[in-house]
Amino acid sequence: MFLAPDNGPFYRSARIRPFDFWASGSTAFLGPLGRGIGFDLDFDGTTRKRTITDYDPNRTVELTHDGFLSQRLIYNLGIPITRRQIIKYIANKASGVHSGVAQDDVDKALARIRRCVTYKRVKGREFSLDITADGWIPDAPDPPFKHDPNAFDAVVMELVIATHLLVISPRVLELESVVATELGSGSPEAASIE
Repeated sequence: MFLAPDNGPFYRSARIRPFDFWASGSTAFLGPLGRGIGFDLDFDGTTRKRTITDYDPNRTVELTHDGFLSQRLIYNLGIPITRRQIIKYIANKASGVHSGVAQDDVDKALARIRRCVTYKRVKGREFSLDITADGWIPDAPDPPFKHDPNAFDAVVMELVIATHLLVISPRVLELESVVATELGSGSPEAASIE
């Protein structure tokens, strides 16, 4: 089993009115304000308010391996994108093990999100969300990718969060404990290689 953020309140809201953009985020990296980041744009570029009911930024759910990979982490113009799709995109399209051109709608959406939504730590636990509004204009050309060594784009952030959730999952911690016991050290900390 894997622990993951409880995104249920956001899914219920998306059924009522799809998000223009929403990302799951995680309290572990961005603090409580870094959970469930989203926005809805009107045609003039202004944002609309949305109320999310029954939301607790610290609530988690236990998921199976398939449930973990199938969890929806991003909505882009109403299209849900799962953890599995993000991992495949980074591995096969976005300079991971392979590189290629985005072909399907999900890959194209992820490529655009990487150019249009970034998180940047400002000070302490505060962060800024930088949005390129032109990225949500239908049929507009993709904005150029802007490298910022102090920022994460929303897609890479979800991949980093997935890695973090795997490392802290109860099954991995249990495996570390078993390995430490087998090595005779008694604790994962004592079994670490120096």
